Amino acid sequence: MEDDRIHGRVLNWHKKILSGYAYRKDTTDPVSLEIYGDEIHLGTVTADKFYRIAKERSIHPTGQCYWKFDAKSLDVTQYQKMSARCFRTGELLGAQRIDIHREIFFYQHIPKTGGTSIRSHLEGALPEGALWPSSKVLKEKFNGKYPTGQEIEDHHDEWIDESVKIVFAHVNYNTIRRLPLDYKIITTLREPVERSISHLNHFIKHRNDVNEEALIDGEFSPEIVAAISNLQHRMMNIVEHEMYDEIASRYDFIGFFTDIQRCTDYILNRLGIRASSIGHLNKSVYKLNQSDRLDSIKSYLLQINQKDLNLTDGIRQIHSITL
Repeated sequence: MEDDRIHGRVLNWHKKILSGYAYRKDTTDPVSLEIYGDEIHLGTVTADKFYRIAKERSIHPTGQCYWKFDAKSLDVTQYQKMSARCFRTGELLGAQRIDIHREIFFYQHIPKTGGTSIRSHLEGALPEGALWPSSKVLKEKFNGKYPTGQEIEDHHDEWIDESVKIVFAHVNYNTIRRLPLDYKIITTLREPVERSISHLNHFIKHRNDVNEEALIDGEFSPEIVAAISNLQHRMMNIVEHEMYDEIASRYDFIGFFTDIQRCTDYILNRLGIRASSIGHLNKSVYKLNQSDRLDSIKSYLLQINQKDLNLTDGIRQIHSITL
């Protein structure tokens, strides 16, 4: 017996656009869907656009099963849920209704700025499943490392479900904005020289391909320089001549390493959780800090991090926070 049911799901609600995919297994002809706000009919769409993931994962033979409903001209604030139904049968697509008033956060974890401490504290304070990826998911699915930006883009819809309140990852700003949810972005910054020293210490401890003696002597390979110089500026995708108030306006909150308690309190308060004290996890003293050439190393790091220095100074002045 042929399967003539409608398969698929609503993927996301982002900037007043509802999107998803839908298909029938008995035909490659595009299917039609009716869009509802709560129980009010808002319009009709056809699932005939290309969806790369459906093609690559053999969900659909051609991949022409994506649909998008633009509600920008409609006042949808009166509704709580958006849904898609099969035009022919009225069946609710994927048994899903999307909460269009949902707030979801993305903590852009710039390395060595206190994000690990914030993440560990939040995981203990939030309900299970609210923070993604959890320590368990990191260990079992990603070998203890954050997924890459490309992996998150490719698998976002299957990884980020309705229970997730905040996502953590080492990704740049533009990658987050390409994702199909209207994330409120949070990050922390750190004084550039101290951040770079911490990053170098991390290399000494965790990377077998790093020449420890060379780093302690202040000899940095081009690869190392490229990895640590102006990293905060680069991950925030700052364009030339962009004003610091414009940069700050792109983020829901920008905190600082020396006051990660404030950042953690802000996140918990936004998520309706009572704040509690946090401590910085990494208190080790590494070899680079004891180098006889530490002063000259700091001087060099200052030279190669001028954009980061200007950035942290500019954001600090806007928020009137002392680093």
